[in-house]
Amino acid sequence: MTQAWNATVTQSGAQVTARNVGYNGSLVTNASASFGFNGSFSGTAGRSDFVSNSFSINYS
Repeated sequence: MTQAWNATVTQSGAQVTARNVGYNGSLVTNASASFGFNGSFSGTAGRSDFVSNSFSINYS
């Protein structure tokens, strides 16, 4: 991950965690929050159309 917005991002090995920042951590009923990120890859993927199939979101 090279850049993120509307989140505080940490990484441990291959796992990346995005958490709320101060201004979007408390929401009223039916409100929403979003975040975004950019990433990059270096090395050999083997294919030019590589897409991750192991992206998951855990929330509480």
